[in-house]
This record gives sequence, C-alpha cells and structure tokens, in this order.
Amino acid sequence: MPIDARQRLPRSARLRRRREFVEVQRYGRSVRTRVLVLLVATNELGRRRLGVTVSRRVSRRAVDRNRIKRRLREIFRRERGVLPDGVDVVLVARPAALDASYETLRSAFLEAARRLPDLGKGSGEGGAR
Repeated sequence: MPIDARQRLPRSARLRRRREFVEVQRYGRSVRTRVLVLLVATNELGRRRLGVTVSRRVSRRAVDRNRIKRRLREIFRRERGVLPDGVDVVLVARPAALDASYETLRSAFLEAARRLPDLGKGSGEGGAR
C-alpha cells in the first residue's frame, strides 16, 4: 500500500549529507532516553530538518533497522511542532528501540523534546547548515 506523497516527509525536511549529521553532533544539544538520543542544533534555514541513525549495534538485520527509521521519521513528521523552527534534528536509535512499540518511541521523542535545553546560547555559533 503506497503512501500518499502529501504524507511523506519532504526532501527539504531531511538531513542527507554526512557533513550535516556531523555538524549537528558537534554543535548541537542532546537529550538521552532509554530508546533514543535526540540531537538538535540551530540552522539558518528557518525550518526543521531530520536525520535518523540506526546502527548495526541496534540490529544486524536491515529490515529491523529500516522499520525503526520509518517509525522515527513518522513520529517526527507528526510531532515536529513541539520543536522550534530553524533546527536540525538527528534521532539516534538505541538498542532498546528494537523492541519498543510505536507509542513508546513517540513518548520518548516527546519526553526528549520537552527536556531539551534552550537552544539560544551555546548551541554552536552558526549551528548546523
């Protein structure tokens, strides 16, 4: 069953280059939960962008890693309003994400977003581009 294109996360809302991921990791703020790590850095674009990382430490099986990535992208798409505009977000799945339900992942994302420190100062001059 194909997804309606209007429901997809647009390309302009995704981090796609390694450099973009590295800048968020270097200059961003992070919040850890049991199932994921939320990294956030300011950008100059005025919109929110997402990158998702699920390593082989989480699961050796690509099908499992891809399922986690799809869930995290969908959670971001639906709940991105809890984050300020003009930020780049990297979600890093932790091993506990493998057995976590969609609702558990969603709750962890919302909790991490709520605990996120103020991005105004010290989030890296210039932030991620």
